[in-house]
Order: sequence, then C-alpha cells, then structure tokens
Amino acid sequence: MKTVNMEKVQVSGISIRTNNKNEMDMSTSKISGLWNNFFDSVLEEIEDKKDKPFTYGVYSHYESDYTGDFTVTAGIDVNTEASKSITLEGGKYLVFENTGAMPSVVIDTWGEIWKYFDSNPEVKRSYNTDYEKYISQDTIEIYIGIE
Repeated sequence: MKTVNMEKVQVSGISIRTNNKNEMDMSTSKISGLWNNFFDSVLEEIEDKKDKPFTYGVYSHYESDYTGDFTVTAGIDVNTEASKSITLEGGKYLVFENTGAMPSVVIDTWGEIWKYFDSNPEVKRSYNTDYEKYISQDTIEIYIGIE
C-alpha cells in the first residue's frame, strides 16, 4: 500500500446504483451484470478513448459511507469530458495493489481495504471517488480517496 496524489481523470462508461449489502446476495447483486453489459455492449461504442486506455471500476456519489448506497461506473479513460463520463477527483489516495485471478483478486483486495480502515480509524476516507484500475489480466490497483 502507498499514498499518492492523483490528477483528475475522465472515465466514460455505464453506471448502476447499489450498496454492499445487496452485492453480498446473488439475487440482488448488480455489479457483475454491469461489467457484462459494459464488455458486451458499451466498450466498443465509447468515443474519444485514450490511445492505451485502462479499464476502471469507479465508486462515487456515496449516500454516506461504505454501508450506504453508491454509484458504480464501469468504464475506460477518455480524453475529454462527455455526457456519460465521470471525473475521478484529483487528490490524496491510498493505493492497494494485488495480483491474482479475476474477480477473486478484486473481492480479496476490498476485504483487505475494509480491514485496513477498521484497524486504522485515524485514516479517514473522503467518500468522494474511489476506483479500481485494471493494470493487466491479473493485476489491480484500488485507489481509496482519503482526507
């Protein structure tokens, strides 16, 4: 884990609204369907892609904290702001990197993140934008905005 100061990034894709409680139950989970829809129908239609875009899972518009509703966007980085884009806010982030089989490595890394914040209450999340950045087929970085 490391702390970084990030510049803002534009990401274009599709979004859903959910919460962690619903995501723990397969009958109410929406995130896997979001990703399937993104790769099956949306990815090729995105305009103004970066030359070598990264894929992002963006968490934003938090109702409260990790227990409330939030928006998840599956997307890629683009050159300019568009109607279906979201801005990854610039600022201070903790970065958790992990390697392994998808999607297990993503789920495991989020577990590490929740444990970290439970064990370090002096580190405060900003609940502005958090995001998963897919580096390769088996490597992920998860950026958590902090105050």
